[in-house]
Amino acid sequence: VIFKERELWVITGDDYTDWSLKFIDAVGCYNQSLIVLLNGYIAWVDYRGVYIWDGANKPIYCSRLIENMFQDDGDIDKSYLARGVGVYYRKYNQIVWALSHRAKGTQKFLLKMDMRLSLPQISQSLDTRILEAAFTFDNQTVGEMYAVAAFLPSGESDETMFIGDAAGQTFKMYNGTSDNTGSIDFNYKTK
Repeated sequence: VIFKERELWVITGDDYTDWSLKFIDAVGCYNQSLIVLLNGYIAWVDYRGVYIWDGANKPIYCSRLIENMFQDDGDIDKSYLARGVGVYYRKYNQIVWALSHRAKGTQKFLLKMDMRLSLPQISQSLDTRILEAAFTFDNQTVGEMYAVAAFLPSGESDETMFIGDAAGQTFKMYNGTSDNTGSIDFNYKTK
């Protein structure tokens, strides 16, 4: 899969002598950190909204219900899409994107797509290319978010989400049913 800023392409073939480049759609992604893999799908944020793709058909537009946020005068500050990040948080079955918001601030707005409510509609939407996805929003006060990761720690049964801010701090965001947002001290050495 090749994402250009406003285009989606696929390379097919078996080796370097047998390949072809196929144009899929005029929908792209400005920043690879906004691309999220989940359950056999790829989801991402572009200038016009949120898309999800099964790899076979055209991408499905998911954000019709919140498209006013992505308009030129909308709440999402698209001039900062290069700083945006996304992650699939399996525990709550949602995709979380940290984006810039005109009123909330740079990298302080979480856009969450609830996949429990959205995924069942995808098979019905493959022909129409529009999905009425379920979104929720969250404002963060821990600082500008530039990294996000969700993982299942070794020996534990509870998935944890961490974010990183512009000051180099790491915060534990979601674990269990709480929103901890407490700074985690760490250091590293380079050789």
